[in-house]
Amino acid sequence: MKKLGLILSFFCFLFGNLVGQNCEECIVELPTLPEDTLFLSLMPDGTVGSEYTDALNFRMPKTTTPVNVIDPGTPAGLDIEEITLISINNLPTGLTWETAQTEYLPDEETDGCIQFCGTPLVADTFVVEITIAAKVSIITQTTSFRFTMVVNPSTSNTDGFSLSNNISCGPTEVEIINNIPSNGQDGISYFWDFGNGNSTLNEQPNTQTYTEPGVYPITYEAIIDTVGYLLTSIEVLESGCRDIPSFPTFSTAPDMNIKVLDEDDNILFLTPNYDNTFAPIQASTNLLLGEGNYRVEVIDDDGGLNFNDDECGVVSFNRFTTGNLVVGDLTVRLTIVHPVDTVNSVDSVIVYAVPEMPEIIALNSTELCGGQSVILETNYEDRIQWFQDSILIPGATDFQLEVSEAGEYYVQYLSEVGCPASSEILAINLLTPPATPAYVNEENVLTLFNTNNLPEDYSTTWLFNGAILEGEFGLSLCIFESGNYTLSVLDEMTGCSNSFTLNVPYDPTAPCLTTDISENSLAELMIFPNPFHHHLTIQRNELGEEMTIRIYNGTGQLILDQHWSAGTNQLNLTTENWMNGVYLIEMTTATERSVEKIVRF
Repeated sequence: MKKLGLILSFFCFLFGNLVGQNCEECIVELPTLPEDTLFLSLMPDGTVGSEYTDALNFRMPKTTTPVNVIDPGTPAGLDIEEITLISINNLPTGLTWETAQTEYLPDEETDGCIQFCGTPLVADTFVVEITIAAKVSIITQTTSFRFTMVVNPSTSNTDGFSLSNNISCGPTEVEIINNIPSNGQDGISYFWDFGNGNSTLNEQPNTQTYTEPGVYPITYEAIIDTVGYLLTSIEVLESGCRDIPSFPTFSTAPDMNIKVLDEDDNILFLTPNYDNTFAPIQASTNLLLGEGNYRVEVIDDDGGLNFNDDECGVVSFNRFTTGNLVVGDLTVRLTIVHPVDTVNSVDSVIVYAVPEMPEIIALNSTELCGGQSVILETNYEDRIQWFQDSILIPGATDFQLEVSEAGEYYVQYLSEVGCPASSEILAINLLTPPATPAYVNEENVLTLFNTNNLPEDYSTTWLFNGAILEGEFGLSLCIFESGNYTLSVLDEMTGCSNSFTLNVPYDPTAPCLTTDISENSLAELMIFPNPFHHHLTIQRNELGEEMTIRIYNGTGQLILDQHWSAGTNQLNLTTENWMNGVYLIEMTTATERSVEKIVRF
């Protein structure tokens, strides 16, 4: 599979190189060399589909001596007056070249460089030929130098497409993106097989659905035929053209050039003269061929005017032409390439089975009173994790979980491949216990401080030193010895209870009179306002018996002890010096006792 860059390079080649894309300007970089030498630097290898840009550095000779070493037909020891770069042939397909200078006067300058750029399209070893014309005295001789360029096959792998959501637990919809879009360019065809029974030739496929567990291979093929047919090289293998021998060389070698024309006689390509050169000669062209017919004309240039040019022959061809073309004494070989790249990619959609939903049960009530707990249990024994209010409970990986806090609990199970399944949510409610039943001690009578916080349906229990006092179920208790007394209140509707314990000293000199608040006539007394501020009024409907009024602050300290005579029905108290807070007012007659809570603000 070749990289997307290869495809883009095809577009670049088609719209860039064929219309004269310019390479970057090269910089001459040579090692230490003899002054009169012929030197060509080595060229790095290229890779199909990868951009190539590098320079060939050279030193031209000052005399024919270095040339004689590689071309014995050239006599040694002659000064070279001028060197002209004529052509570079057999370049790897897809590369072009550019140089800032084509003519050199060896007496003044011999060093130069040629920049190569483009994107190689074919892997091979190319023997590149540089043709120059060297002028010695009045004779111009054409000669060639060769160097090797290697284009390696592409070794980089990439997917032709990308997937989104292709690994799933349970059914999945997979988004598929074509990584090699045509961008409207003709010449690219596609084939998709999605592994789920669907296939398409479309460039961009629709979202694919996979419902059953399994592995679904997606295969993809893109055939890129965007470059077309390129005439890359023309070789004149044989020619009957000969010149008349003349002074000073008396050579019959012709001065041939090669011309390519279309069917409308437009000149598409023309080489300089290959002076005094017999066949074979070669020219690199890089011409994009259309559907029409073309012809190659080979001419022996005799200077025009009275020296008429000789036509060495004409051959016709089209973009499908192969092999040698022979017309008379002329034999021409055309190299026409049609780069077509095929990109194949395979990736998979993996659908795993979703495990069965875990079960979750509470082994007792899901409603807890303070201090209680409940055991939650699931039917999976391993690879589980408990959650409370959607937050993972660290270390909670056993099939049972003891909880004592309110919340929404569930358990998650992971299959062997990591697919999760979560149970339904089980709500654990923490019930509100009754208010702490604080009591006060007054003359060996323990009385509930505040009756307003009692549950709607309740029961009470008194304990002495941790033991239940049988038959004591009221809101008051008459004590006969010192010790730890506990009042426990049970909410009969919720089953929750609360208690208050105090170490109470027994006063043997104090009377013990107690009546439940709810059962005495003192409940008809009116205390107002409540809450109060500077004044507090206690009122009864009828004139009653004598009464003692005692008021305690929130810490149990007695702050008022007042006698209320039988002949009055209203008692007015000034409270402007009292602190804000909760107070307990105790009203006692010879036979009854009542306790109420009042609040100052």
